[in-house]
Amino acid sequence: MDRPCKAGPGYSGLLFTRPAFMEIMELAEQGLVANLVVKDHSRLGRNRLVVGQLLEEDFVRLNVRYIAIYG
Repeated sequence: MDRPCKAGPGYSGLLFTRPAFMEIMELAEQGLVANLVVKDHSRLGRNRLVVGQLLEEDFVRLNVRYIAIYG
């Protein structure tokens, strides 16, 4: 399923309880996310420890390919 998903205004990248992020993770747990493309790493989250866990453990376990486009 190709579908853009954006965080709404007023949500901090420090929080991983953002509605859009939680929706993406729920879809990933269901096996419905193959690729996750973000503008840059800060769009995923600003807590480097949590982002590192997502990249090195969670996305690997969920078979999600993560792509950050720097522009």
